[in-house]
Amino acid sequence: MTRFALIAFALMLAAPLPAMSQVDREPVSSRSEVSSSRSRRTLNGYTFLLPTRSLDPFITQSVRSHTGLGIAPDVKVSLYNQDGEEVGSVSGDVAFVVQGFAYQHAFGEWLAVRFGVAGAGRLGTDTQSLLAKGVSAIVTSNLGATARIWEDDRFQVSGTLDLESSNVTGIDILGFAQSVIDSGGIPEDAKIVGSQTLNKTTVSVRGAYSPANWVGFTLALEAGTAKTGVDGENNIGVYASGATVGFDLGARTKVPLGILLGLVTDSRRGETLEGGSVETQLGIFYTGRKDFDVGIESRGISISQQDRDEKFTLGETVLLLRYYF
Repeated sequence: MTRFALIAFALMLAAPLPAMSQVDREPVSSRSEVSSSRSRRTLNGYTFLLPTRSLDPFITQSVRSHTGLGIAPDVKVSLYNQDGEEVGSVSGDVAFVVQGFAYQHAFGEWLAVRFGVAGAGRLGTDTQSLLAKGVSAIVTSNLGATARIWEDDRFQVSGTLDLESSNVTGIDILGFAQSVIDSGGIPEDAKIVGSQTLNKTTVSVRGAYSPANWVGFTLALEAGTAKTGVDGENNIGVYASGATVGFDLGARTKVPLGILLGLVTDSRRGETLEGGSVETQLGIFYTGRKDFDVGIESRGISISQQDRDEKFTLGETVLLLRYYF
């Protein structure tokens, strides 16, 4: 998958695409120019780069696709006896693949509504990891809206509302074995295949700022509630924050490339609301066209485990395609 992403990116760079006009590089001044630039997420002459996990405050109309492949090495899961005492652990590498689509529709210059769906498959790469994490499939859908609050030539602030629903279906070999050990037999409610849902409602404030035509910053603060369907796990408070900084090399050179650095923190993460996480992002994008983004992202995520003091990390490479119209 990584080799495919690199080949696709190289072909896009080599394709004969029309160069951006000088007007695209200049800060906007008139109201008509402002409207056109805003629809293309441009402030002060800088066209913003947006990651897969977007902190997007802009009112745009676009369609997006992303394909990712990653691995979480040395994931550990604790083993307990009938008295609830930890007696050991199993560990192993877990691989996963992700595919997602999203569409956003703009209603004028102040409101946009979006819908997205993503699917992921997760599989242990050896016997121990199959026991530890089994096999699972996750489907997530999202419905959201963005409303612009304030703007000028360099700044933009928006508010968002998102409703997200996730369903995970998995084969939990270790969990089934643990229930047999705890009960001394096979309990009636024991299942080797199970499912779980997670519903989240969040609101956020997102901002963008560009001090020059070659650099831009975004910042987002998000809060909401989540429900997992498990007893005692209703209306759990969740919050997240994130920031990005992007650089357009094409504004200073003739190289149509952009670099994006990002950092996102979550209070609770995952379909089972595991511990908090910290995500770092590095993206390289082709910037030769303002109506089309293609880029490769590398993401590293550190996630706290609910039943252990240790954290586990995972790495992911994503091919991102986004078209604005």
